[in-house]
Amino acid sequence: MLAQNQGSPEKIEKGVRGMIDHMYGKHENCDIKWCGFLKDRASYRHTNLPFGKDLKSESLKADLEKLFLGKIESQSKKLSKLASSQANESFNHTVSTKAAKNKHYSGSSSLNYRVSAAVLQKNEGYGYVSKVSEAAGLSPGNETIKRAIRLNGKRDKKSERAKTKQHKKRRINLKKERSVKSTGVEIREGRTYESEIGMDNEQLDEEIPAPMNASLCIPIDISTAPLVVFDLETTSLFDDTRALFKSLTSKALNNLDSFVFPVSHPYDCIFQQDNLKSYNEAIACKAITRATALKASKSNLKLSHLKLSIERMGLEGLKALLSEKTDRGNVRVTNCMKVIRKIFDFLTPES
Repeated sequence: MLAQNQGSPEKIEKGVRGMIDHMYGKHENCDIKWCGFLKDRASYRHTNLPFGKDLKSESLKADLEKLFLGKIESQSKKLSKLASSQANESFNHTVSTKAAKNKHYSGSSSLNYRVSAAVLQKNEGYGYVSKVSEAAGLSPGNETIKRAIRLNGKRDKKSERAKTKQHKKRRINLKKERSVKSTGVEIREGRTYESEIGMDNEQLDEEIPAPMNASLCIPIDISTAPLVVFDLETTSLFDDTRALFKSLTSKALNNLDSFVFPVSHPYDCIFQQDNLKSYNEAIACKAITRATALKASKSNLKLSHLKLSIERMGLEGLKALLSEKTDRGNVRVTNCMKVIRKIFDFLTPES
């Protein structure tokens, strides 16, 4: 809306009011560029409102008007200019390639030439080197010209690609992924940096385990896996040691002897069975399904870890923990808000 009405404070004010009225079924201030009702009055339904219907709450409307009309309308002149520091940041980066910040070029007579080179590259492109050489009576250099043409073409393609809808969507998605990843790490680590944290006599916050490396996981039902006790003997002390598992005993298995090679990363099923036991009460109360509890247990999460995430950031903390991405890009437990809300309600009955 701001980009469409750049340079027009009046249209920005009208657009802000139109967005609020649009959600309440009033389209007098809407613009056909973005209002679906004006394009198709017969079959239009809201895509981002419950059941696609108009809002009815007058108190909510009053709050929206107070929030948007009270602040944005008063700043419409500033917003209409759409000022951005991106061009300045881009130029500063170009200058840093000519005059590196880790070198003291400010005390050198070459600083003016370096900054001038950055200005020429910004305004004229990479061909400025050949033009300067030619003006000085020197050969512009065929290879220099070819390189400048190649770099200018690369810059133009990058600029055009950045303007496409797909590239902008991709940039937004990457930003969301970084934000989700950062939030997940903050939830797991707890307090690691704050004012006078070293002077606090209390222990630092407990760290929630990270998602297990998927390559180390063996598909096994930890709820029914038998507990086996064995006496381990080895054939030597070298790297190619072979292990002899003697006197295996189990409630589910008969005594037997087996000859196997040792593995580098044994699948620790015992800890995950302990994790699963912590969800017994939640499963009994139907606050969480057994399948979800199994998935959380295999991801090194106990019920106490879920409580800890709520203490740190409430519902958003629980969501960030359960929907954190694994090393393979999969969701750690679940990203279904219905499931997350049910677990949250179980862990916070007083709220």
